[in-house]
Amino acid sequence: MCSVILFHAGFWVFKGGYVGVDVFFVISGFLITGISLERQRSKTFSVLDFFERRARRILPALVLVCTVATIGSVAIMDPLQLTRYFESLGFTFLFTSNFYFLFQSGYFDTASELKPLLHTWSLAVEEQYYLLFPIFFLIFMRLRATIAISLVTVLAIASLAASQLLIEMGYRSEAFYLLPTRIWQILLGVICAITAKNICIDKFPEVTSQLFSLAGLLMILVSIVAFSNNTPSPGIHAVIPTTGACLILIFSSPNTFCGRILGSKPFVLIGLLSYSAYLWHQPVFALYRLHLGEEPNMFSMLILCVVVLCLSYISWKLVETPFRSSKRFPKNRFFRVSTVSVLLLVGAAFAGSLTHGFVQQLYSAETSSRYALILNAIDYDYLEHMHDNSDCQFWTPNVDQSFTSRFEECEVRYGNALIIVGDSHGMNFYNIFAQTNRWPFIVGIVQGGCRPYGTKNTSCQYVEVEKFVSEKRESIMSLLYHQSGSDLASNFDPTNPYMHTQISDFVIDKNSVSSVLEYLHGLSSIMMKEVVWVGPFKEYMGTPMHAATQEKAQYFSTNSQTLINRFEELIQSIKTPEKIRYLPFSKLY
Repeated sequence: MCSVILFHAGFWVFKGGYVGVDVFFVISGFLITGISLERQRSKTFSVLDFFERRARRILPALVLVCTVATIGSVAIMDPLQLTRYFESLGFTFLFTSNFYFLFQSGYFDTASELKPLLHTWSLAVEEQYYLLFPIFFLIFMRLRATIAISLVTVLAIASLAASQLLIEMGYRSEAFYLLPTRIWQILLGVICAITAKNICIDKFPEVTSQLFSLAGLLMILVSIVAFSNNTPSPGIHAVIPTTGACLILIFSSPNTFCGRILGSKPFVLIGLLSYSAYLWHQPVFALYRLHLGEEPNMFSMLILCVVVLCLSYISWKLVETPFRSSKRFPKNRFFRVSTVSVLLLVGAAFAGSLTHGFVQQLYSAETSSRYALILNAIDYDYLEHMHDNSDCQFWTPNVDQSFTSRFEECEVRYGNALIIVGDSHGMNFYNIFAQTNRWPFIVGIVQGGCRPYGTKNTSCQYVEVEKFVSEKRESIMSLLYHQSGSDLASNFDPTNPYMHTQISDFVIDKNSVSSVLEYLHGLSSIMMKEVVWVGPFKEYMGTPMHAATQEKAQYFSTNSQTLINRFEELIQSIKTPEKIRYLPFSKLY
């Protein structure tokens, strides 16, 4: 878990630190299977006992951390953030937060590093597996070890293949968050546990154990340093750290160098604190970032890492350890305390979600009203608000047969069409034009996140637009292109929630601008007509909800105007190709 914590803290050396989760799944599968095999052999394994041990291990510390995180969130977050927090809190105790964070997305979604309970997705995956484990364990115990390993191996390979397939198809989030595409890592741990119980590792030459265990450690360390956010996970790349974990689990012993390191007192203590550290780090980091309003410096994050370790020791010593003892907390008493605690937090989660973060209780009537106004403006699916008059004002993310058929019907009735092409800003632009009702035949071929440069998204529409324009050029009155301005800045990072405060002088990427001009020139050559590039409009680059709850007005970021000025300076200095006209958005009307 150390690598995960340092990764979330933002230390660039640990840019692949998230592989700690991959390793964690392998270790989890190994430990649970190993313990269950021992209990089965001593005839003490039972399903109820299994779930009781899981509950004692997971719930007490989770309840403590979520209680503290809830208090901190109420004190720091704005109503929209707090609403999202309470939603995630409810899903956390249903052990389905992986689904919640998978489907919680959008332009106004909270950045991942500002979500206190984001890390519970991996706990949810683990618990979903544990719901299935006792059934499969009892079935597999009736089989010979070789057959059991063969079946588990087939399942693991199928899961890995599904994970890689989803990644290649562009469904990286689904591959990342869901059990079917993660279970291969847990099953690797299962295979290791069965293997370790059925072969005598001591019979291997010492040099073999030394080499394999060191190779495993090296594979994990290389992954932590070499991987990054751009490395697809948990696909084929994740085989490296997970195989490394398997080699350590099987070949490491007190006689090996790797075993001596991992068996030393500091590492044993880290292992004991790992679950509490896993729980504490994300809420501490997220709430501090929210409180600060900008990305903390490395020294601050180092101090926070120490704070996390201190909190982890306290919760391990005073909460985890006592609750795992059946003498100090007998079964009935443990379940009473756990049930009441969980119900209180789930009740708070439900109430917080229902009341939009207790906005009326925490804020004045004026602020509550302003919150409702902003929520109505941003908390909706903008795809549902795309204009379509059921006649010849319509849009599409891509050119397909149904779109072409509809276009041809309108072609007969209205003649030439006004075409708008672009990204999500192009979608907004299409809505503006269509709802003026000045053009009965207006079509938007627009799709969020799609521009004719720098994208690996094969579902984007630009190649199809060229083919469509070539076939229908006689029926096109004019073609307008519009996209976001921030995406043209080489130093703009849309994933950085503090971008509007950290960057005061945007640098426009000349290559991106040239690529757009080249693409539009190709369209104009095909159409033999002028193509208009309508420039970007000001982007807010702020947090509307923060402005509302701070009881003060907040205007457009001056950085937004700086970006547009820089862009227009560049485009004026470039010799625009023939039949390409640039029109500043401010001059549109």
